[in-house]
Amino acid sequence: LMQLSQQSFLDYCIVNVYMHAVVTIDTVPASEQADQVHLNVQINKGKPFIINAIHFEGNHSVSDQVLKGQMQHTREKHRFTLVKDMLGQLFTLAPLRKGGLLWRLPSLEETKDYLMEHAILFSSKFNPAKFEEDKQRLIAYYQRQGFRDVTLVEDTVDEVDKGLLDVKIKIQEGKQYHIGKIKWVGNQRYDDATLNM
Repeated sequence: LMQLSQQSFLDYCIVNVYMHAVVTIDTVPASEQADQVHLNVQINKGKPFIINAIHFEGNHSVSDQVLKGQMQHTREKHRFTLVKDMLGQLFTLAPLRKGGLLWRLPSLEETKDYLMEHAILFSSKFNPAKFEEDKQRLIAYYQRQGFRDVTLVEDTVDEVDKGLLDVKIKIQEGKQYHIGKIKWVGNQRYDDATLNM
C-alpha cells in the first residue's frame, strides 16, 4: 500500500511537470489505536523542466516555424536576439549589400518568421499531457493542409542541460491530397457556379 501511494504521488508530480520529484513516506504509529499508523508524506518537487529547443524531422512541406506555431503549450525557452543580429549585420560592413540589413525592407511573412525564431518571449515548462495535446494539433494542422495520411512516427524528449529539454518530433507527411472536380446533385435553388464560389 505504501509503495502504491508513493507511486501515485510520483505520477502526479510527473504529470504536473516536476519530473525530478522525490517522494518519501514514513509511518508513525498511531497513539489512539495500536493497529493503525499515520503516514507522513514529504514531496520534494525539484525544479520544472523548461523546453530548450524543438526539432522537427521529415517536414518537407511545412516549415519548423509554422509547426512550432501550432503548438500551444509546448514552446521553446524565451530568447530575444534582434539587437545582437542587427549589430552582427552592421559590423560585417555589408549593411547595403544584397542580403544586408539595409538592402530592402523585409516582407510581412519574413518578419513574422524572423520574430517567431528570434523573439520568443514566453517559454513553457514541459508538461507530458499538454505535449500529447500539441501533437494532436500538429496532426490536425497537416490534415487541414491536405496531408490526410500524416503520422508522427517518433518523438523523444532529452535533457540537454540541467532543467532544459530538447524535444524532437519525426514526421511522415505522406501524400498531399487536392480537391478535384466537384459535382453537385439536387441543387435546385442555386446553380453549380454559385455553389463552387
